[in-house]
Amino acid sequence: MAGTGPRPLIELSVSSSGVPLRIKRMTVSGGGVGSPRRRSSTRRHRPVSVVGVLGEILITAGVFVLLFLGWQFWLQDVIVGNQQDHQAQQLNEQWQNESDALVPSRATPPTTPVIDKAPGNAQVFGILYVPRWGSTWQRKIAQGV
Repeated sequence: MAGTGPRPLIELSVSSSGVPLRIKRMTVSGGGVGSPRRRSSTRRHRPVSVVGVLGEILITAGVFVLLFLGWQFWLQDVIVGNQQDHQAQQLNEQWQNESDALVPSRATPPTTPVIDKAPGNAQVFGILYVPRWGSTWQRKIAQGV
């Protein structure tokens, strides 16, 4: 061979629609300005640090805490609210049946009202209705903190 330089692999000089195409030559040796870099076969790995592991553990713990808070404040509120609505409806039906049995047979003259003793702890004594929160919203009222 007469030349000592690298041999071009592709040489193209074609124009398309009157616009000349510009294609760079690739050579066997590579290393030119548009040539892809080769990656070395031995990659250097970063050593695992205690701070990195601790950071990942804290991020994971934070995600679990957020999931738990979502459960406590949203999903469990929906579940417990539905249970309380159902229990209040059952209690209302029970009191309705009991009041039908207590209807006096004759009119009685007005007297001083009878005052019952205070209800015991956690004893249900009423149902709370708030029409603005929906026609089916109801909660039991009980003595206690």
